[in-house]
Formats: sequence, C-alpha cells, structure tokens
Amino acid sequence: MTDRPPVPTEVPPAAPPQVQPIPEQNNLVLPINVNRDNFPTANNLNDILYNLNFNRILRIIRDRIETANLNNLNYVRILNADILNTAINVINNLKLFLINNGYQIILLEDANNISIGFKIIW
Repeated sequence: MTDRPPVPTEVPPAAPPQVQPIPEQNNLVLPINVNRDNFPTANNLNDILYNLNFNRILRIIRDRIETANLNNLNYVRILNADILNTAINVINNLKLFLINNGYQIILLEDANNISIGFKIIW
C-alpha cells in the first residue's frame, strides 16, 4: 500500500472575480464651460498645456505617416517650423517616447550644421 494524500471530496470555492477599477476621469483637459469649480490650478494647467502640445505633435506625425505610407516611405521629416513655439522639453520627451516605442530618430541639419528638425524612421 502506498501513502497517497486523501482525495478531496469537496471542490474549493472559486476565487471571486477580479474587479477592474474604473479609470478616473481625465482632468487634463481645459473645460469648455469655465467656472470657479472647474478652473484648473496653475500646476494642473501646466500639465494640460504640456499634454496638448505633446498630442498636437503626435497628430502632425500621424498625418505625415499616412502620407508617407501612400508614397511607400518608411520615414517622415518633422521640421522645426512644424513645431515652432513648442517648448524644448516637450519635443525632447516626444523624441524619447518615439525611441522607446521602437522608432529611430535622426537629427536633420542644414549645410551650416544648424538643426532644422528630425527624421522619424520605422
């Protein structure tokens, strides 16, 4: 006779289903109808404006990618004139975001070695 553990006669209760938390409302948008209750704080306003600029450049890139696709290209150029008046930290964070998502960034310079933009390759 071998020593076997006893066979359970009862099935243990199933674990309760995992409840996914409901994501909080995104407060990083400027309200359309402004009042004293929903006007952003100075810090919140900085975050809102940062995200607006970041997403604006992403939309420019998306539009350029669609055009590049029609021309069978695997790159787009973003010139400094396209992102004029955008804070440098937004541009640098966008480049880092693209690199972290598998894109290659090549800086573009004119004949005098002055930066004129960057190239995104996928």
